[in-house]
Amino acid sequence: MLVGFLLIALGLAAAAFPLAAGVSADAFFGVILILAASAILVGAALSNSPLIYIHGATALIHLALGVLLVWFPKVGFLSIALVIGIGFYLQGMLQIAFAMSNSLTRGRSLLGLSGVVGVVVGGAVLYCWPFDSAWEFGGLFGSDLVFVGLAVLSLC
Repeated sequence: MLVGFLLIALGLAAAAFPLAAGVSADAFFGVILILAASAILVGAALSNSPLIYIHGATALIHLALGVLLVWFPKVGFLSIALVIGIGFYLQGMLQIAFAMSNSLTRGRSLLGLSGVVGVVVGGAVLYCWPFDSAWEFGGLFGSDLVFVGLAVLSLC
């Protein structure tokens, strides 16, 4: 139940401040990539693997992508908006399929509605891509989180 309320609160915050949500998500993902690069480098340095050069190259790629996302958020908006649009669309289709196939599940109507919203949001992101990626990423992501939170609460 707590997860549902948390998703709703995060969704409302992202919808209210879409550009800030987009920049924050982009920077967060960049920081994760930078941390992953650090972990790969440490692991490679501590191992006696003959693949140390491949691990080093992988770490450099992660580091470059992370720095790119942190320093140039527009690049992140474009790529992340495309992936998020596809993800919302697929998530929505799965929720609709689950709601239609499980007639005894409590809260299936809200799950189906959440699926429809996911398909519409995903379709809107893909339709507007790449022109409105900055605001749509945060705003539509927030809307989807609110409906997913409601669906989670209805299943409790």
